[in-house]
Amino acid sequence: MQCRSGRSVCWSAGNTSRFLYGSALPRLRVASVVKASQGNPGVLAGPSVVKGLKADQVWRYGQKRHIAGRAGWMVMDRDPAEIVATLRRSIELGQRKSRRMRAHRFKDLFSFQAWSPARREMVGKLLSDEGIVVQPPLEQAGRDDWLVFSIPALGVRTAAPAERRPTAAWFADMAGLRLGSEREVEMHFVSPLFEQLGYCEEQEAAGFGFVMWEGVRQHHAEADLLYFATELHDVVKGDPLVLVECKAVGKGPDAGLGQARSYAYWLKPAYYLVTDGDYLTVWNYQGGAVPDVQVCEARRATLNEKFDELQAVLNPQAALATRQQKIKLLSGPQPPC
Repeated sequence: MQCRSGRSVCWSAGNTSRFLYGSALPRLRVASVVKASQGNPGVLAGPSVVKGLKADQVWRYGQKRHIAGRAGWMVMDRDPAEIVATLRRSIELGQRKSRRMRAHRFKDLFSFQAWSPARREMVGKLLSDEGIVVQPPLEQAGRDDWLVFSIPALGVRTAAPAERRPTAAWFADMAGLRLGSEREVEMHFVSPLFEQLGYCEEQEAAGFGFVMWEGVRQHHAEADLLYFATELHDVVKGDPLVLVECKAVGKGPDAGLGQARSYAYWLKPAYYLVTDGDYLTVWNYQGGAVPDVQVCEARRATLNEKFDELQAVLNPQAALATRQQKIKLLSGPQPPC
């Protein structure tokens, strides 16, 4: 059974009340009539905007909220903003500081009959507003893909000092380099770049050796470059800031990414950078519990356009502040004295 109020229809099926907008599609087994009108004290009517979704009517029965959008009808048992806020609280309270679920189960939380681009954009904005990062992005995820939701520590950025910016001639020299091997990328591109980002020679550790474990087996590895806060090149007593993994030219922007991630787990830098000499990507290391976050990408040929962004994130002061912030976050709240 149904009752109409203007263009809107309110249904009741068992203990669940639902509001349908536009052309009512009576696919529900209706057990009883819910009387809805403008004079009903249980109804909140009138134009409303709910977190980016334009709505004609907002109906409230008990603790449930029902929203009718302009772009066709939809059924909602809860406000999408409440769903996302609940997800954020579950992430914050969990030990892993992340949540993992199948894409189709996440979509089912919102009771959308169709996952349209407009609805996906709305949910994406709600997640962004709550500081939640989802990987892979919603628009790239298939129905049965796993989605990982986390609230990453995005790090500290500082303004780029004008006096530290390289000259136009330096950028032209970088763009004109003819590179080939990994060592050439390391020596002629990465090392000069980090000098311009504010690092001195004493902070650079080339071929930094360390021990990593694979199950019960010990494995000796070597990072191409590791930049420290000071001349103390020790991952326990010192402060590793940026790990760099170099690959030969032409390998592509993702070359060495898996290797850099595995190294970062043991070295605990603030960031890691992967480059093949033509492309470079910078990732914010999140401690291993949640997915790392890409914060910047650039091409050597157009480095002039991205340098200020790189400098704001990777300069020694900002990178050290980011690492200290991360250590405090991963350590958790300290017990009262």
